[in-house]
Parts: sequence; structure tokens; C-alpha cells
Amino acid sequence: MTGFLTNMRIWGATVFVDHVTDYVYVALMRDLTLDETLLAKTSFERHANDGGVQIKAYRADNGRFADQGFRDSVNECHQTITYCAVGAHHQNGIVERRIKELTLIGRTLLLHAVRHWPGYITTMLWPFALKEAVYCMNKLSINSDGRSNEARFFGIDGDTFDKSMFHVFGSPTFVLEAKLQSGVAGVPKWDPRSRLGIYVGHSPSHAGSVALVLNPKTGHVSPQYHVVHNDNFTTVPYMNEHQIPPNWSDLVANSRELVIEVQLNLAKTWILLHWQ
Repeated sequence: MTGFLTNMRIWGATVFVDHVTDYVYVALMRDLTLDETLLAKTSFERHANDGGVQIKAYRADNGRFADQGFRDSVNECHQTITYCAVGAHHQNGIVERRIKELTLIGRTLLLHAVRHWPGYITTMLWPFALKEAVYCMNKLSINSDGRSNEARFFGIDGDTFDKSMFHVFGSPTFVLEAKLQSGVAGVPKWDPRSRLGIYVGHSPSHAGSVALVLNPKTGHVSPQYHVVHNDNFTTVPYMNEHQIPPNWSDLVANSRELVIEVQLNLAKTWILLHWQ
């Protein structure tokens, strides 16, 4: 997300699934070595600890998870681990099922975007599609008690996300120029006020309303808030013809924050109470 572009690529992922709540965490990996696997384990445990959850035991396949280095990490963290029998992956059926679901959902998200915008979307974006599939699965899978997998995993009574935060993966996104966002200085009068970007998911380090946007010119991915989303890809054919989409005004109107009179009255009441 920051720094210079690199030739390194994401070649794999480790999937963690909580057997009780079905909460899923995916750690992306630059290779399939033991070092990257240990980094994935550390990343998951730090993520769980941030929400007050302590990991006490693992159930895994053989292979990399049976390496001495991984077992040493489990012992150092005062955890336990059990393994499936060789060739008996059904003994860890919960995570195997989730891997299949994540693959199908991520592939659907990616191919849907490729079909609508083949000039910009490629299968190289599969790590973003996989992470977005995880985000949707944790947020939108509602259990019989009315709580999502994420709420159950972290012990939250109710979900607080807004459905308007969800957008179509790979869709065109128009980002307000940085100079106009900061308010320090304006852009030259003849330059565009926005730039084209590609929506590649939610930022894991910001508020839920912050989107990750890929700049197709530079390859840089940045968290953006001042954006207009085109979830239906309706602007694509007009961009190819260098024309202004006829629905541009509607996109801008429906993608911005609207403050209604009730919200203003609530804000005024809050200010008066705190002033008194």
C-alpha cells in the first residue's frame, strides 16, 4: 500500500476458521515457506487479541503445520495442536468447507468484474477478491441469534455496520483529487477534479466507510473516503468513448453524505446539553 512498486507477488494464503462461530481470517503469503506460515499465525493471533480473544488450540493438516518450527511456536504460546490423518482432510472438514466457499465467492467477485471491465481488471487482483470474500462472509453471515460471525467471535451483542458501506468488487471509483481533500490548495483550473480508481475492498486499518482504491496508472492502493462508487459499471462504456456518462449527476448525488433536518436537530441538542 505504500512505498515503491515491487515485483513480489502473493502466492498463497493461510485460512483460519473458528470452529464455534465460523469466523474466518485469511493471511496472505508471499511464499509457502515456514517463515511465512509463522507470520500468518502471528497475524491471526494479533488480530484475535485486539478483540479480546485468545487462541488456545489449533486443528490442522500435516505438511507445513507439522514442521518443528510451527510446533515450537505453538508450545511457546502455551497452545495445543492436533492433526488430521494423512489423506483424511475430512477430519478437518470445517476449514476445508470454508476454503471451498472462499474460493468460489472470490472467483465469482473477480470474474464478475473482469466481464464488466476487461480492460482494467485481471486475475492478478485475486488476493483482494479473497479478502473481500472473507469480509462479506464474516459480516453478512447471520446466525439464528441475529448476530454475524464476526459479532459472535468477538462477543459483540449487535452489529453496527451500515449496508451502504458494501460495494461491488472491481467497480469504477472516482476519487477526489488530494489537493481538494486537504483544502490546502486547489488544483489548476483546467485539471480534472477527480481521478479514476478501482474498488478492491475495505481497508482493514480504518473505519468501515473507508475503501481501498487501486490507481490503475501507478498500481498504488490507498485508503480513500472522498469517492463516488459506480457499482453497476454504467460509466465503463462512456469512459471508453471519452464521454460524460448521462447518469453522472445521479451517481454523485447518491454517493455523498446527506445531512437531514433530524440529524441537524440531534446535533444541536447534543451541543446544548454539553454546553450546559
